[in-house]
Amino acid sequence: MKRVKLVSQFWNEMKKANYDSIRQYFQEEATISWPNTKEYFTVDEFIRVNKMYPGEWDIEVCVIEETPDSVFSTVHIKSKSGQTNVYANSQFRFHKGLISLLTEYFSDSADIPSWRRTINK
Repeated sequence: MKRVKLVSQFWNEMKKANYDSIRQYFQEEATISWPNTKEYFTVDEFIRVNKMYPGEWDIEVCVIEETPDSVFSTVHIKSKSGQTNVYANSQFRFHKGLISLLTEYFSDSADIPSWRRTINK
């Protein structure tokens, strides 16, 4: 399977909360890294943390881009309750056609800070 298609299918399964099914996209010994919180997960731990994460979510894929050694994606993640609204910027690295390393950076979707409002009209 092509890497961009694999990442697209991965996000489709995440959107449907089919967390157990994402295992098929990873190497058995893959690592998932969340540098914002200094957390590192095995595939099983990553599946577990997503199952445990509170609430229901909507995920919209904004972009998926491929480079010679990685696939990058940006997705918009919103809780259905409206309390959480973030973007995830993810780098997928591959070995033998499966994800070997997934690094995800999360950023809040927020209002423009007051000190910048006059700059950005």
